[in-house]
Order: sequence, then C-alpha cells, then structure tokens
Amino acid sequence: MQQFLSFLRECGSAITQGVIALSVLFIVFSLIEKLFSFSPSRKPWRSTLLDLQYAFLAMLYPPFIYFILSAIFGFLALRFEPPPQSSHTLIPLFAAQFMVILFARDCLIYLRHRIFHLRQVWSFHSSHHSSEEVNWISAVRFHPAENMIETTSEILLFLGATMIGFYPGVLSVAGLIIGVYNFFIHSNLRWTFGPLRYVFVSPLFHRWHHSDKIEAADKNFASMFSCIDLAFRTFYMPMSSMPHTTGLSDQEKAVHPRTFAKQLWYPFQKL
Repeated sequence: MQQFLSFLRECGSAITQGVIALSVLFIVFSLIEKLFSFSPSRKPWRSTLLDLQYAFLAMLYPPFIYFILSAIFGFLALRFEPPPQSSHTLIPLFAAQFMVILFARDCLIYLRHRIFHLRQVWSFHSSHHSSEEVNWISAVRFHPAENMIETTSEILLFLGATMIGFYPGVLSVAGLIIGVYNFFIHSNLRWTFGPLRYVFVSPLFHRWHHSDKIEAADKNFASMFSCIDLAFRTFYMPMSSMPHTTGLSDQEKAVHPRTFAKQLWYPFQKL
C-alpha cells in the first residue's frame, strides 16, 4: 500500500511538472504565431473564451492526456530501466519503436477522424470545426464524447505497446511529442514543409482541413503523417490558393450554437 501511495505521489508530481511545462508551451506558441503568422490574428475574445472552456473540460483528454501519459511513462522509464545494451543497438531500436508508435497512433487518428466526418456523427465533431479563427488553442475544442473515444484508444495503444515490449521511455517521449504537435498543427502559421508536405502534416496542411471551402471538405484527416492521406486519396494542399477562411459551411454556421453549454448539447439534439 505504501509503495502504491508513493507511486501516486510520484505521478502527481510528474503531472504537476507537465502542467507547468504546458504553460510554458502556451507562451512559446503565442510568440511563434506573432513572428510567423499565416494571417493577422483577429480572434474575438468570445471565441478564445470558448476555447478556454473546452480546455478546462479537456484537462484529462487529448491533447492534455498525452502530457499525462508522457509523465507516467517517463516515471516508469526511470523506475524500471531496461537491461544495459550497446548504444549501437539501443538507439536504432528506440528510434524504430518511436516511429512505429507515432505512425500506428496516426493510423488510428485517421480512422477515428474520418468516421467523425460521417453525417451520422458529424454533429459531435462540428464543434471542433466551429472555430472561425484557428490558432494553437483551437486544438482543445473537442466534444467530450469524441474525446472519450480518442482517450480510450490512445491508452489502449500505449498499454498494448508496453505489453509487447516497447520501452517506457519511448512512450514517454512519444506522448510529449504528440501533445506538442497537436498544438503545432493548429497554430496560425504559414509553414508548408516544402517537399516534406507529402510526408508530414504541416500547419498549412491542417488549416486546409479547417477550411470552409467546398473543395477542402473531408480532406487531410491525419495529424502527423500526411502520407496517410496521400495513400487514401484524401490529401488536399493546392499551392495556387490559400485557406484564408475557416469554420463551418454557411448553412451550418447559421444554426450552430455559439455558447459552450449549447455546443455540448447540440449533438444530442441531432440524434
């Protein structure tokens, strides 16, 4: 019992440090957006307040769940170190496991994301697309029902990776990178990644996913590897035009609720 309580205290300490680190990241992303913004920030305070309300609700959901997972698996990595190995063996294995967990997770994200774009369940995902001024904090605007599904799949994936022998350190680093990257791709940045746009998701690539243009609808579902969209023919990133406007279609925008409580209830009205 004493060891279990000690474990919980260690996890609590790690999570507290993660929240502090997350606060620092908020400052960093805000500064980066000011330096390399895609478009001048015009986000009204009511929209930011709505994002903050979702952030408060989402403290145990993605993207915050990744920082919590990172803290827990980081603790396990320090507590249960793997047998000593040569760096010639350990580094390639660590890198391979790291890429496998990120890619496997993004395949799950692609599937889940594409399902939530189906008409039958779109109303749950519509709150995420209701942001008309997408920036880094838009990453937290998700309906809790969708978040619960994603959280469950992420935890099962990480636990499954642990059971088949993945290093806890790999999962700790992966959780941290996933959390940061989710904020990054929602940032108001003009970065395209050049030729690498066909491999990795850039802020501009994901901004097209949030575009209100008809031709961009149901495109760019991946969150880290754009090559998944390329493989399934949902890749959309024309260089001849830019996604200057984001949000819901004009028809849905006219009826979609604007307040936090009404957005939470909205999907159940549509069932």
